[in-house]
Amino acid sequence: MIHPFKKVLFSLVLLHVVFVYSVYEAACENSEDLLVTITHLEELLNAIENTRHKVRSIQEQMQGTAGVGREKELKQQISRFSQRLKDLEANFHQLATDVHFDSFDANKKQSFDWQGEIKELIEPLFREVKQMTSHPRQIDALETEIENLQNQLQVASRANNRLETIIPQVSNKKLHHEIDQLRHNWQNRYREVKTRLDITRQKLKQKTSQKKHLSEHMHELMQLFFRSRGRNFILALIAFALTWFLMHQLQVRIHETRPFQKQPRPVYIRTFDLIYWISSFLISLVTLLVVLYLCGDWFLLSLCIIIIVGIVWASNHALPKYWKQARIILNLGPVREGELVVYNGISYRVSRINLASELTNDQLAGGKIQLPLKDLIDIRSRPIAMNECWFPTHCDDYVLMPDKSLGKITLQTPDFVRVQLIGGQLQTFTTDEFLKMSIINLSKGFRIVARVHFDENHQHRLIDTMIETLSESIQAEIALHPFKDHLISVQTFVSGVGPNAFQLKIMTTFQGAASAYYEDIEHVIFSTCIQTCNKNQWKISFYPARYHQVTQQE
Repeated sequence: MIHPFKKVLFSLVLLHVVFVYSVYEAACENSEDLLVTITHLEELLNAIENTRHKVRSIQEQMQGTAGVGREKELKQQISRFSQRLKDLEANFHQLATDVHFDSFDANKKQSFDWQGEIKELIEPLFREVKQMTSHPRQIDALETEIENLQNQLQVASRANNRLETIIPQVSNKKLHHEIDQLRHNWQNRYREVKTRLDITRQKLKQKTSQKKHLSEHMHELMQLFFRSRGRNFILALIAFALTWFLMHQLQVRIHETRPFQKQPRPVYIRTFDLIYWISSFLISLVTLLVVLYLCGDWFLLSLCIIIIVGIVWASNHALPKYWKQARIILNLGPVREGELVVYNGISYRVSRINLASELTNDQLAGGKIQLPLKDLIDIRSRPIAMNECWFPTHCDDYVLMPDKSLGKITLQTPDFVRVQLIGGQLQTFTTDEFLKMSIINLSKGFRIVARVHFDENHQHRLIDTMIETLSESIQAEIALHPFKDHLISVQTFVSGVGPNAFQLKIMTTFQGAASAYYEDIEHVIFSTCIQTCNKNQWKISFYPARYHQVTQQE
């Protein structure tokens, strides 16, 4: 059995061996790196000496007779080699010291060239677009070159024909020699142009043969897209969506805690939500850019940065609008959560103010609508009254139309109201149009008024007896119909007295459940009045008399 002290000693020795080995291995790696560095330094030194020799050689040419008339060209060469020498010396210093030479000069002013920065940012985008359109541009360039060569070939042909016509007519030997030399030159030009034309046509034929069918091109394009750009783009979008989702889930968990359960939500909770939304978007956006950076996709990265800069630049003019929206989110604007707003002529309750706010009206089918925050800027809300009228009717209510026809509400939505008339006809109105009509809702109760004008010959009769008789006759007749249980009262009284007649008014009140029998009730009341008058030989007057007594309010 091994003693515990020996175990500890053995462990220490083992650790020491491992440490020494690691140090030795690191030293070997450092020595190899130094050998490679020395080799590179030797190569740089040789390049520096060769460049210095070239500069001295050009300077000697400028001082000698060989540089007469070539000063400008030699100065350009000296400038070019001097810049190259400067770069080589900087690389030599950096490689030897492992320190950038510019970083030693702390007072060196760093200039910012915004045009150069934008050019460097946009360059990958234009290079990618140029590469994508290279094939059609090459075909177009070849077709243009063929057209130019054909024109040149025609010119050379005309010149040759002209010279071939002139030569037989020339007798002067010297002139004949010059013209013949000129003819040889134009023949050479003709052959040269024709050769170039044939080569260009062959190139165009090859390029055209490489043109693929649209389906093949789209297939290759999709393969290329998902192999490089598409893969990076999809990964970036997934990262953006995943970050946004996680941030949203974190917000949901935060809202489940007790301080966030207060209703209505106080200002500090709304402020937190607003800051959290902005932070979530910025973090998700940074995640998207980081993924593109890690993928090395400078084209998509540049494109995204350009889009972001453009959006930020355009947002400067929209800051007042965004401030108004922020005030609404904080419940400090003209529209407040839990209050009433009128939208498209309909009353709604502001259920929730968010980036997509909710307006609700429980009396309408589909009465929950979502509005973007910008649509609430021009709306004003007010506190909700005790018995607020959200809509004048409910579904299955019976209403009296402006033309006195009876109908039943079968559907009411924020856009349309459908009324089924007695008899089965359907009438559909826009909700705004329906609200502007003088609709009478009978479903909460109603009263039917009948007025009877009696001849002056009946004024000596006991009017109380006539009133009692009419009321009992109407009640007895109503008791024979299915709406008898919904009768509330029948009241008859004198409503006016004139020089030639007097008037009795019969008011019959029903519960709203009898609204479906409205037309039947009217017929029963008016026919009963006439039958009672005929039975008792009461003469009804149709003479339009003026009554001095003001009628009672119904």
